[in-house]
Amino acid sequence: MDDDILTEKNWLEEMIKVAESDEKIGAVQANIKTPEGIVFIWHGEANPYASEPTKVEEIGFACTALTLFKTKVMREVGLFDENFTKWSFDTDYSWRIKEKGYKVVVAPKAKAIHLASYTISQDPQLKRKYEIQDRVYLVKKWFLSGRFKKEYAENNVSFINHWRRYCE
Repeated sequence: MDDDILTEKNWLEEMIKVAESDEKIGAVQANIKTPEGIVFIWHGEANPYASEPTKVEEIGFACTALTLFKTKVMREVGLFDENFTKWSFDTDYSWRIKEKGYKVVVAPKAKAIHLASYTISQDPQLKRKYEIQDRVYLVKKWFLSGRFKKEYAENNVSFINHWRRYCE
């Protein structure tokens, strides 16, 4: 849980209820929005939902701003990849969870507001540097290596093609 998350009542109970509902669930993300009301849930990298989810469903990756990971799954998947500096580590971790056969889902009743990178956004050049560095690493690790499978996310083709060209 990030330090810039504001939760609503019963958020943890809702996330636990979803996690325990299916042994194949490996990660549960809260129903996160920005203070402006933008839904912070992805079908795939850079492909956000248009509206709030109304049911438990699989998502492209879990934003670690507020995600519950099952201990058993973390032991199987391992720790976060330390080659990431700030961005895309949650995408990578979610895809590693999916690679092991588990689901990454959203808990619609576990609501929270994410102030979204407030500290790093104070330095736009540093933010951009880390964003590019991490996205390039993600593309190399998953797409250029052939490791990514379409079923991991309803991916955003323009995003993938942009970063694939950038890496080549």
